Parts: sequence; structure tokens; C-alpha cells
Amino acid sequence: MKKMGIRIFYLALLCLSSSISWGSNRGLQTGGQTNAETLKTLPDAGYYNALFAKTSIDSNDIRLQYAKLAYAAAVNSHNNYEKAKSLMNMGISYNHQYRYNLAMESYLKAKGIADSIVSPELSASVFHNMGQLYLDMRNTQLARDFFLRALSVRKKSSESRNLAETLNGLALVSWLSGNLDTALIYLQETVKIAENLKNDEGISKAYNNIGIVSHEKKDDGTALAYLFKALAISEPRHDKWQSAEICNNIGEASISIGNYKQAEMYLAKARGYAEPLKASLLVADNYRYMARLYSRIGKYELAFSYLERFHALDDSLFNRNNYTIISELTSVFELEKKEQSILVQKQQIELLKQKKRNDNLLAIILVVILLFMVLITGIIMNRQKRINARNRLLLEKDSQLMEAQEMLVEREKEEKKRLIHELDNKNRFLIDFALYIGMKNEFLLNLREQLKKLLNKQGASPEIKDIIFQLNQNLRYNREVVDLQKNVEKVNFEFIQTLMERFPNFNENEKHLVILLRLKFTSKEIADIRAVSVKAVEISRYRLKKKMNLEDNDNLVTFIQKI
Repeated sequence: MKKMGIRIFYLALLCLSSSISWGSNRGLQTGGQTNAETLKTLPDAGYYNALFAKTSIDSNDIRLQYAKLAYAAAVNSHNNYEKAKSLMNMGISYNHQYRYNLAMESYLKAKGIADSIVSPELSASVFHNMGQLYLDMRNTQLARDFFLRALSVRKKSSESRNLAETLNGLALVSWLSGNLDTALIYLQETVKIAENLKNDEGISKAYNNIGIVSHEKKDDGTALAYLFKALAISEPRHDKWQSAEICNNIGEASISIGNYKQAEMYLAKARGYAEPLKASLLVADNYRYMARLYSRIGKYELAFSYLERFHALDDSLFNRNNYTIISELTSVFELEKKEQSILVQKQQIELLKQKKRNDNLLAIILVVILLFMVLITGIIMNRQKRINARNRLLLEKDSQLMEAQEMLVEREKEEKKRLIHELDNKNRFLIDFALYIGMKNEFLLNLREQLKKLLNKQGASPEIKDIIFQLNQNLRYNREVVDLQKNVEKVNFEFIQTLMERFPNFNENEKHLVILLRLKFTSKEIADIRAVSVKAVEISRYRLKKKMNLEDNDNLVTFIQKI
């Protein structure tokens, strides 16, 4: 009954869509027409999937409706190929809505269908889209794995456009992983393919990504040149999503070269494109760049405001529940595949056992015949055969053991890489949190100084004195600094153990200072975080150097990095 209800619901959707998109001359007739005749007049799944492909990403809600209508039509017509395509389109729409769990569920269903009908084209598309999902979630390891799977399939086909998309995805993965030269190689190859196809959208995306990588390489002149070329392509095409991303990147590069007026103009332009689209990821990046801009030009209140907006939006985007749900979905899918593989292996083992039983029976007959012919020769041959079989079994077991050991070593290496990557991510978060604390403390210090000047001008005001007292109390004991110190020590637990084994006489302040230096904070940034003067930090660094028995010309940070 539940399935019947779902079919009736989809049929109603199909009828409504048909009456809207096909017009009165293609509308449904009401006079005496049967259900079978009605279904013949409805658009098929390919029609809605084609509409999805023609609709811009800026109209994502409409695209999602087309994908759902295509899925309903495909289910009704038992068209597995179009059903898999509609599921992928649903996943793409959910991904742009940051509903990652629904996107992954759609992709896994599409993958199951693609495997059942043996369609390399569909499988490659699923791998690419899953790679894009993990890329959006900043899981570069899984993103690279799925993009490489898509690349291995797409290199064998003649569809250059799809190949360019996957190369572009690998370029972004390389950029996020810090492999900038590799990223540029992928992007240059992407540009060649897009130019040969005269694909303006692909060229714009490639130019934009070259600009991002060039900015990361500190070559902001080249970055801005490519970014402006990308914008000159995307804006005439009215591609608001792409234009918003490019304007964000122009703003960031302009901040780096000190052109703050240009940065502010293009960041405002980016928000104008992104906010109506509800492109939360682009808006979050925009808030982060605005906080950096206003911090550079000394407008700390505005910087603090935009930084708070960024953290609020960033926390909502990268929800831990999404990561957990996606991991569970992937695990269930992989478990089902393993169960199917185990079933096939059991069938193969049973066939081998049957073959072995037949072989043994034949061997027994031959032995009996040989015994009748030459009893002694038969016994010797049978004994030698058993010895050989046992030796082969031992060799096979040795080979299997070696393979298992190699797999274990490889898994340990991968786990070590994953842990290092996870530690880097946690440290990046702590660095951002520490910079946020430093920015807030710097703002409070500036506010205290301004209140002191005001107190000197207006005389003894108890209200102002009380505010100054509260500011001093906040700066002396800052709960956020305490939380930062606990989290830093928790994330860098192994490093702290090694440090205290070598220097057991370090106090808590010195231990915390060593960790901040290891995370490559400058004296100015440490002073802001602790709400002390730069000179006080320099004195602490000097004392720390003496406790570590370092010479004056020894580099303290370099020494700490080697511990």
C-alpha cells in the first residue's frame, strides 16, 4: 500500500508538470481517456533530465523539482539508466543546498543502479559527484580517491568535457592539499580541453582556479589577471554563482596586495550575487575576507562583527552530524557490496570443493588401477603426490601471509597519514580560534585606552572607571584563552609529553608559549592572545631560550619544531 501511495503521488506530480510545460495543445484530455492513455502523454524521464541540464545552478530549487519528476517518470517506465541519472541530479541539487547526507544517499543509490546495468559512463559520473561532495566538505583524501576513479574511466571515453571537470576537481584537491604545482598542471590541461570545446563555463572555472592557486603561491599579480579574465566570461553569461566566487577571490587577492578599496568593492559585489542565491559557502568565505579586510585597515569593530558572522555560518555548514550520517551511509553501501562479494566467493569455493572431490575420486580410481598394475610404483607415486600437494598448500599460505602483512603495513601508513591530516585540521581550527581571541583582545585594549583618554578629559567618572575595571578583569582572566590552552594541549598531547620529558622544569605559561611558537604564531599575535605587551612576550621567549640552553644565534622556533 505504501508503494502504491508513492506511485499515485508521483503520478500527480507528473500530471501537474505536463500541464504546465507542454501547453494546452499537449495537455491531458479529460473526456473518457484511460490511465494508460494518460501516461503516454506525459514527458518521459529523459525530458526532465534534459531540463535539469539546461537550467542554471542559480535556480537550484527548480533543478531539484526536475530531478524528482525525472525519477518518478523513470520508476514508472522502469528505465534504470534515466533513474540513475535523475538520482545523480538530485544529489547535485542537495549538494548545492549543503544537505550532504541526502546527496550521498542519492549518489549511492545511483551507483547501485550503474553497477547493475554495467554502465561505465554512469559509474564515472557518480564517482565524480561523490568526489565533489567530499571536496565541498574539505575531505581531500576521499575526494582525491573518487576523482581518480572517475578519471580512470573517463580517460577511456571520448567525452572531453567530463574529463575536464574531473581534472578541475583534482586540481582543487591538490590545491587544498598544498600541492600547488600539481594543481597548476591539472588546470592547464583543463584550459586546453575547454578552449578546444569552446566551453566558456569551463574556461571561466579553470581561470578562476588558476587565480586561486597563483594567490596561494603569493603571485597575486598573476592571480588577479586570471580572475579578471574569468569574471569577464562569467558575468556576460549571467552566471551569478560563478561570478560571486570569482569576486570573492578578487577581494582576497586585493587584500594581499594592499588594494583595500578594490577589495571592498568586489567583496560587496560578491555578496550581491551570493546572498539572493542562499549560497552559504560563498557568503561564509565573503564574511571571512571582510573580517580580514577591516582588520587590516584598523576597523576592528567591523572586523569582529564579520568574524562572528563567519563562525556562525561556518558552524552551520560543517555540521558534525552530516559527517556521521554520510560515513554511516557509505559504510552500509560498502557492507552490502562486501556481503555480495562474500556470497560469490562462497559459491566459487563450493565449486572448487566439488571439483576437488571429483579430482580425488578420479585419483582414487587411477591409484586402484595402478595398484593392480604395479602396487609398489603406485604407493610411491601417491606418496609423492601428497607431498607435492602439501608443499603447494604451504607455499600458498606463505604467499597469503605475505600479502596480509603488506596490506597491514599499507593500512598503518594510511592511518598515520590520516591522523597527521586530522591533527593539521585541528591545529588550523585552533590557530583561527587563537587569532580570533587575539583580535578580540586587541579590540578590548584599544577600547580601554580610549576610555582612559576620555577619563582624563572628563575627570573622575565612576561609570568609566567601572567599565575600565571590568575590561581589566576580562583581560586578566579570559575564559576563551583558558579553553584555547586546554584544547591546544589536548590536540598536541604527544608533543607536550615529549617536551616535558626533555624539560620537566617548565611551568604552565612556558609550556603554553612553546605550543604557540610551534604553531608559528608571531610575538605580536601571542601578545594579542595573552593581552600583554610584545616586549613581555620577547622577554618570555628570551627566558625560554635560556632554559633550553640555546645560544643567542640559535633559532628558538626552529629548535621547537624539531622536538
